[in-house]
Amino acid sequence: MKWLRVLLHSCLVCMVLFALPMLSHAQTGSADETPASVAAPRVSFELSWKAANPEWYRVTVDRAGNAVYRSRAHTDPGGQPADPMVVRFTMSRQSLQQIFSLTKELDYFRGDFSFKGNIANTGDKTLAYSYGGKITKTTFNWSVNPKMMDLVGLFQGISTTFEMGSRLRYAMRYDKLGVDSLLKSMEEMNKEHQLVELQVLKPEFTEILNDPVTMNISKQRIHRMLDSLPN
Repeated sequence: MKWLRVLLHSCLVCMVLFALPMLSHAQTGSADETPASVAAPRVSFELSWKAANPEWYRVTVDRAGNAVYRSRAHTDPGGQPADPMVVRFTMSRQSLQQIFSLTKELDYFRGDFSFKGNIANTGDKTLAYSYGGKITKTTFNWSVNPKMMDLVGLFQGISTTFEMGSRLRYAMRYDKLGVDSLLKSMEEMNKEHQLVELQVLKPEFTEILNDPVTMNISKQRIHRMLDSLPN
């Protein structure tokens, strides 16, 4: 069932990200998380979950595909918060179409989509649609609406891609021996359709492929992931 797959994906991603070396997020681009065309229709997804890593993130995209990913890493009680990660990117046409089609089918998030029964906490999720100065949004932990959970799964996949990319860049700089292990995890995630917008990591993949010390098995993993991208 789709909703169960999304729940398992949330738990699996948290375990994988916590198992990887903790690091401070590098800040990329402007701290302004609003896409360039503020007048265009926009959809945003925000997740806040103190037990997870990252403990908060937001994806915002407008109808033209201008998108921003922003996240804040998990901080232990009394710990020093890391700098947020802020990345601007152009969303693929496939993801863009899915997001805005599902948003329309969900009546632009008008209504209460929250499941009222007992279910494990997987974080507060907020979906919002803004256009022409008006905003409609909904917040929930879980929903029995399959289209809502499809949309949540898509945004979670985008977050997973950026977070794994952040750890890959760290390994490329400080832990060369750990690069293949990360690529192996990423390839398995990609096979399970848990990585969305994987094309944003092409610069990192290219750098690894051009590194003379990169193992052949690592290059093969990258080529398989690149071959899986839509044309």
